[in-house]
Amino acid sequence: MTRVDCKTHAPIATAAINSDTADNSGLTYDSSSSIYTFVWKTEKQMADTCQMFTLLLNDGSDHLAYFQFK
Repeated sequence: MTRVDCKTHAPIATAAINSDTADNSGLTYDSSSSIYTFVWKTEKQMADTCQMFTLLLNDGSDHLAYFQFK
């Protein structure tokens, strides 16, 4: 996770925050619905911030998602 500006999505933090997976969780795939699910736990320091989540796959592709934490 990288902290970003909520309006522009421009990075505003120099260091990424590691997103540890929750107990017995992580990335799962449901082949019947073709849906991936990634469950993780966030740190309290993410409250009232916007974050960019980057998923890097073994094929070299990366995928971004933006979140606003309350």
